[in-house]
Amino acid sequence: MQRRSYVRLDITMPVKYAEVAKELESLLEENGWEGILQDSSIPWETGTIMDISGGGINLAANRPLEEGDRVYVYIRSEELEIGIKGEVVRRYTNILDNVAVYHHGVKFVEINEAERDRIIGFIFKKYREIRHKGVES
Repeated sequence: MQRRSYVRLDITMPVKYAEVAKELESLLEENGWEGILQDSSIPWETGTIMDISGGGINLAANRPLEEGDRVYVYIRSEELEIGIKGEVVRRYTNILDNVAVYHHGVKFVEINEAERDRIIGFIFKKYREIRHKGVES
C-alpha cells in the first residue's frame, strides 16, 4: 500500500543545489532564480535526482548534507525548469567500489501550488510516455 501523499517517479536527472544561507536568500529575493544562477560567487554543487514527487526528491551527491539542512534545488531539463527550497529529512550512504554516494531525502518547503502542479504534471507526462512505450513494445 502506498502511504505517500504524492506519486513518486524513479528518474535520473542532473540537478544543481546550494545550501541555504542568508546571503543567498537575499540574492534570490533581489534577483530571482536567473540572477542567482548567473552569480559565480554562489557555491552551486551538482548532484543527481534519483526520484521525484510533488513533495520532494531523492538527491544523490558526492558529499553529505545533514538532516535539517536547507537547500535550494534547481532542476533544469527539456520538460521541467524549476527552482525550489528544500529540507533534508533523511540521509543514507551507498558505497560502491570504495566510492561513497550520499542519498538525501529532500522535502520541498515554501513551495506554492503552481510549482507543485508543474512537478506533478511533469511526473504524469513521464508516466504517460513510459506507458506509451510499453504499448508499442
